[in-house]
Amino acid sequence: MKINRGLGFAFLVLIAVLLYGSHISDGFLSDDYLYISWASESVGKLLAKVTSESYPRMIRPVAALPWAMAKGAHAAAILHALSILLHATNAFLIALIIRKRTGQELQPYLWASLYL
Repeated sequence: MKINRGLGFAFLVLIAVLLYGSHISDGFLSDDYLYISWASESVGKLLAKVTSESYPRMIRPVAALPWAMAKGAHAAAILHALSILLHATNAFLIALIIRKRTGQELQPYLWASLYL
C-alpha cells in the first residue's frame, strides 16, 4: 500500500496534537520567562544570551527567534503549538529515513509515532 508523504505527515501531526494538544493553553513554563525577559530588552540581548554569553555554552540563535516574536496574549499558546509542529516534523523526518532504508510504506510512520 503506497502512503502519500503528505498523508503521513498529517498522521504524525494528528498524533502529536492528540498527545500534546491539551498543553497549548498551559502558559509559559520554567526558562521561557528568561527568554522572554531577554527578548523584551532587545533581540540583540536575546541572541547574546543564547550564543556568546550563554553558560553552559550553547549556540541556538534560530531557536531563540520564536521567543523574540512571542508577544501578545496568545504568545505562549503559539509557542506551544509551534513546539508540537516541530515534534511532528522531526517524527516525519525519522519516518522518511526509515522509509528510505527499509522500502516500507506504512511501518515507518508507525515507528516514527513512537518518537512522539
